[in-house]
Amino acid sequence: MISTQLLGIALTRYILRLPPIAALDPPTLIATLTPVLNQILTYTAGAH
Repeated sequence: MISTQLLGIALTRYILRLPPIAALDPPTLIATLTPVLNQILTYTAGAH
């Protein structure tokens, strides 16, 4: 799951150069992705 998220960001930022993602400065990109990646890394199935 996490590799899919990171590869998707790399694809849209560096290969496709989609403006909404490509225009983000690194600190903003990190701040945007941190909660998503944290949720993926800490998710426990059946806890909901």
